[in-house]
Amino acid sequence: MHVTLAFLGQVGEDQVERVLEAAGAAAVGSAPFDVALTGVGRFPGHGAARTIWAGVDGRAADQVVRCGSAVRAELLRHGIPFDPKPLRAHVTLARVREGASADEAAAVAAAVASARLPDLRFRAGAVHVLESALGRGGPRYRSRGEAALVGPAR
Repeated sequence: MHVTLAFLGQVGEDQVERVLEAAGAAAVGSAPFDVALTGVGRFPGHGAARTIWAGVDGRAADQVVRCGSAVRAELLRHGIPFDPKPLRAHVTLARVREGASADEAAAVAAAVASARLPDLRFRAGAVHVLESALGRGGPRYRSRGEAALVGPAR
């Protein structure tokens, strides 16, 4: 499971080192924290769903946003562009394929509305730089590096 703190899109191989430096600088100011997932939702909130997600509960959501803000500030400082959409603390569970029929879209909406999560928790202990490659079965992730969260507890 992961929470996307900043989406970079296409990054040239020559920029990866600067991305890793930015992640490392951001991680210094953030302490490890526990994340509990709560509730299932979708993007967008109405119309055809494109993404199904699990929300991040309360205090952890605030910590995710703080950590994401630090990552984004460091990306800016290092001259790395990223998608500026506001960070919404969530874990993506699934993506709905483009061109889903009206019946399929209705089934997805009904499943999201009735979904209940078991107690799902994890420890956020690092900022990971992930490369994703889209394929027929969805994205495949490859780690390009990580930086341990080492800041003071809040």
